[in-house]
Parts: sequence; C-alpha cells; structure tokens
Amino acid sequence: MDRFKLYKKWFWIGIIIGFFNSLWGIVYGIALWVERDHRKEGMIITIWSIISGIVSIYVIRWIILNTVFIKH
Repeated sequence: MDRFKLYKKWFWIGIIIGFFNSLWGIVYGIALWVERDHRKEGMIITIWSIISGIVSIYVIRWIILNTVFIKH
C-alpha cells in the first residue's frame, strides 16, 4: 500500500473536517504538523480551519443580525 495516497486521502478529509468543525480541524492539523513528513499538510489544514472558523462566525453573526432584529 502506498502511504502517500493514504495521507493524501486524509489530507482532504482534514480539509473537510476543518470546514465543518474548526476546532477538530485545528486539532487534526496540529497532529499532522508535528509529524516531520507532513508538516506542510498540517499547516494548510490548521490555517484553513482557523480561516473557516472566523468566516463562519462572521456569517452567522450577519445572518442573526439581519433576520432576528429587523427594524420596521
């Protein structure tokens, strides 16, 4: 079994996890970051998770402010 293909699959799974749940994406990214062979992938997943979390907070905040507190 080719280990690179296995880690390539887990890289994309990490990106998806980071999109849906930023905290678990950061944890998984850091876990990859400490491995010498996969630091680049871990850094990408960690940064992606942080950016995704920040964007989702602002989007949710915008939705709440524009739907719940509509001024007539």
